[in-house]
Amino acid sequence: NLVAQDNNTVRQTSCEILKLAPTKIVDEINRIQNSNSTLQLPRGHAIPRTSYLNKSLYAAYEQQPDNFEKLLQVSGVGPGTLRALCLVAEVAYGVQASYKDPVRYAFAHGGKDGIPFPVNQSDIENSYTILNKALRRARAGHNEQLQALKNLARWHSQAVNFSNCTPSQPKTRPIPPSPPKSNTLQQPSLF
Repeated sequence: NLVAQDNNTVRQTSCEILKLAPTKIVDEINRIQNSNSTLQLPRGHAIPRTSYLNKSLYAAYEQQPDNFEKLLQVSGVGPGTLRALCLVAEVAYGVQASYKDPVRYAFAHGGKDGIPFPVNQSDIENSYTILNKALRRARAGHNEQLQALKNLARWHSQAVNFSNCTPSQPKTRPIPPSPPKSNTLQQPSLF
């Protein structure tokens, strides 16, 4: 999860690594993968083949991005290149990466890897529009919308903290609203 605050050092180190010649980076990746038989990347998260990686690393090397945001804008740099840079940062440079994953968002809007289902951009835009409208109305004094936002915040807080429960202090998991009773999938509205 490269957007996590915990991975700031990984992002910085990835940009520093790009100051090396691309061939040196690829050699380091090959050395890491060949020397450590216990290093297994999850299925679907493999490092891309060398020819593709060389092209994307060379493009980044030519542009020398000074921060991670600029690295993401380099044409050809995608998830595979970022995984390769993170692998080198973690194994060769000893940077501790955080593997915390914002899973709760994937269950609301899907995951880019298709798990639990593919991302639907219109659902994300619809959620944003609904919440933005509710926030504007709440600021304008509409108490129903304000109460709905408070309930949503409380429900979210309970859902996030549910994993921290101990058997001696049980908490009830909030029950999400039932899906609509039709054959078509619809985004439920709070308002």
